Amino acid sequence: MQPETFARHPVDGAVLFFHPETGTYVRVGSEATREFKRRAPRVVMFGITNACNLSCDFCSRDTARSSTWSVDSAERILVGLADAGTLEVAFGGGEPFAFAGLAELVKRLRARTRLALHVTTNGTLLDDARLRSFEGGLGQVRLSLYDEVPWRPAAQVLLRAGQLWGANVLVNDAALPELPATLCELAALGAKDVSLLSYVGRDPAMMLGPAGEEQLASIIAASPLPVRVSVCFGARLSVPRLWNGVDDEGDCGAGVDFLSITPDRRAQSCSFQEESFPIASAEDALTIWNRRRTELRRASPRLGCARKPLPSANDAASTPHGRSEIHVWQSFSGNNSGECLLVSRFESEDDASRFLSELIPGYAPGMPYSAPWKELFETERVSGREGAKGNAPDEMVSVGRTFIARTDYAPGDEFPELRALSWKRGGLVLAGGVHVHAKGNAPALAAIRARDDRDVEQLVASAERAGAIAAAHGKDVFVLLAEGTTSTSTAPLSWRRDSLLGIAAGRPFAMELVFDEVDRDALTQAMKQLASPPKDKPRLAMSFWSYDDHTTPREQAAALGRELDGTVTVADRLILVDDLVRRKRTALVGYQRDASVAALEGETLGCFAQLWRQPAPRTKGKKAPEVPPLEATQVEPELRAHLRTALGTLPFELIECGPESWGHRVRVDVRTPAPAHVLAALASYAETRGLLSWLGVRDLEPLARAVRRLRADIQG
Repeated sequence: MQPETFARHPVDGAVLFFHPETGTYVRVGSEATREFKRRAPRVVMFGITNACNLSCDFCSRDTARSSTWSVDSAERILVGLADAGTLEVAFGGGEPFAFAGLAELVKRLRARTRLALHVTTNGTLLDDARLRSFEGGLGQVRLSLYDEVPWRPAAQVLLRAGQLWGANVLVNDAALPELPATLCELAALGAKDVSLLSYVGRDPAMMLGPAGEEQLASIIAASPLPVRVSVCFGARLSVPRLWNGVDDEGDCGAGVDFLSITPDRRAQSCSFQEESFPIASAEDALTIWNRRRTELRRASPRLGCARKPLPSANDAASTPHGRSEIHVWQSFSGNNSGECLLVSRFESEDDASRFLSELIPGYAPGMPYSAPWKELFETERVSGREGAKGNAPDEMVSVGRTFIARTDYAPGDEFPELRALSWKRGGLVLAGGVHVHAKGNAPALAAIRARDDRDVEQLVASAERAGAIAAAHGKDVFVLLAEGTTSTSTAPLSWRRDSLLGIAAGRPFAMELVFDEVDRDALTQAMKQLASPPKDKPRLAMSFWSYDDHTTPREQAAALGRELDGTVTVADRLILVDDLVRRKRTALVGYQRDASVAALEGETLGCFAQLWRQPAPRTKGKKAPEVPPLEATQVEPELRAHLRTALGTLPFELIECGPESWGHRVRVDVRTPAPAHVLAALASYAETRGLLSWLGVRDLEPLARAVRRLRADIQG
């Protein structure tokens, strides 16, 4: 590498020389650099979009943020930051590959700057054609590994393309047993390195204990590929560091060495912070970076933040007078990072209170199941095939007939045993609650019965003063309340319940959580449907998403389907059960087989599918032939004809058949009172044409159903 190929970046007391093509850094500290000062953040974590094809519960992003960047506006601000001295940009979000103009943006930035351009992705949008569109312009792709998301196909895409890539893996005690095997597999698939991420949130159970920290240090020492350790681990791991944090000051660098820019054009120190500042240009971002240093260097209030000195491999806290220090390393930067909720409806307020009381003995918030809980789950036979292994919720409350439990940060369903036990105790577990953000997408919905027309006005005014959305239907006032942006409560369920009870002030009251993003218009529309209640037909849906002892999700679904009572339809990895005789019993069997279980209420349901082509097999030593993308314009007439033939006189409405925003897929949405037949027809269409499919089923108008349930509660 020639000297002129390195970009120069002054830091406090030293200077960095960076080679953007290889990620090589040379840090020089000497008497001549002692007075050097930073002029710009070295790295920008750029949230190009807040859209994501997944809804992972551990994601740190605020899903309520809008996505306002265009290719032109993103280009302007990033060129300005590059001109000021920024060296690297790590695109995140959201899912960056969901941003339609990302390839064009990368091409423009490569032409106008020397920025190293990286992407952190869940991998599900990656295919060979998508990656080729970047024309080699990406520095490093960081692939985030999640238990329930298929990441290996993306790794194969990256390997085939010769793209430099690494992996991000969240580490807690539960992940440690599988971590060595994962590291070996990543090495075999060509990963350059792996970043081990520490949990930052409100759940102490997600933190590594002392024994886990010692075990992790041993795993790192034996790793078959290079390991990058998140600064959020702080000094808790006995592993060497390059130096004591940014500029050897013991700081992680959030808001100083790197700056996060959000999809709605705000600057903040990192994705775990809640304080942010609006920006419209590179000049704005640099002004915030310079003048808001005190705020940007604050520690995050979340558990796991570690803004403190880190152990050093060289103990060079500063450059002594008369000495020069040179350090060389190779590493691109990257960016990364929700809630698990249970809402169960009981026949009476006493039943809900009794269920909560049953769980109080042995309750250890956020901690692995206590011995009394494990004994309870085993005695009641509500554990999965491997026994009760989850964590207790951070918080549990009962409100009227409703029981609600919550945990802040989880890679999946943290407490399936609680769902199963709730069914067994006579509760109806509402569908949803896994992979949601309770702060933004799960507001509390309350119904309050007013005394008269004047009281209605007072209730609405009181709710709106509290920052809620309120609307009246006769004497019934419906209130939507999300967690306030200024609230620092670590008990958001209790906070919402108590806030709403304060608004109700002794009036008849009922409350649930809603798992969708809703607003005033959605609430008004839901209330309009009170005049024409939909027809109900109870069903259950069950699904499998991960392998078990080398058994595919499809094989698991087929095996479970043979055990169930009722009219059972198995479509790929999805099971739909009609004509239920023992709904509670059927749900329990599903949980015992480790299936995800969802109760469906409506006679007419939404059936949806994603369809895409099977990648062509690769011959050793040869490039895999390119597979043409699946076109919605071709699928729509074929699928419509297929549905007509398969369904005969059964009614259906093809709501959507269009391109998915990622992966050359086609999204299909069908509404029908005959969902079993439609799901079977969608599966057979995919199979006869050699397509891969992802099938699902859902209730329509869930907010309207919640409004109706709560209204019935307060009316007696």
